Amino acid sequence: MLASARFPVPTKTQRRRPAKQHCRRSATGKSAYVTQAMVNEKVLRYVVLNCRPFSSVQSAEFKDLVLLGLPTHLKVMARQTLAKVVSAKREAMVSNLKKALENVETVATTADAWSKMKRAYLGMTIHWIDANTLERKTAALAVRRIVGRQTYSVLASEIDKIHKEFGVQNKASRF
Repeated sequence: MLASARFPVPTKTQRRRPAKQHCRRSATGKSAYVTQAMVNEKVLRYVVLNCRPFSSVQSAEFKDLVLLGLPTHLKVMARQTLAKVVSAKREAMVSNLKKALENVETVATTADAWSKMKRAYLGMTIHWIDANTLERKTAALAVRRIVGRQTYSVLASEIDKIHKEFGVQNKASRF
């Protein structure tokens, strides 16, 4: 098809987009650029915050939905990459929590044990008051699978392990 004056064929330089970016309208109505890092972050948030299996990023339908309207050089990260990113972020969060708890004198922990579909779990949270701001702080310590019966000794042992892992075994208040 020949180009007409009304619909000129763009030159090679006119067709070129900024490397690894695509312009889109943000919620505020301003132009923004979509980068690979932005796609990765959105996929990560979707999977983690909605408790989706890592394998969901392998679905062709999921990839089509995420990349709808974006240039072809942007990709959805692989399941293995997602698992590595989640693991690294978890390690960073645990490290930051341990650092924050180093300077705290007293903490309170809560534990909840439950079972579902013949599997038992233990969840723990921690609570403390920031000495500088007197602000109440809270964080999730762990959710662990309990193998075997949920007896006092099994639960107490797991709680003790979690306390030691975060260095709060001598800081936890007892009522």
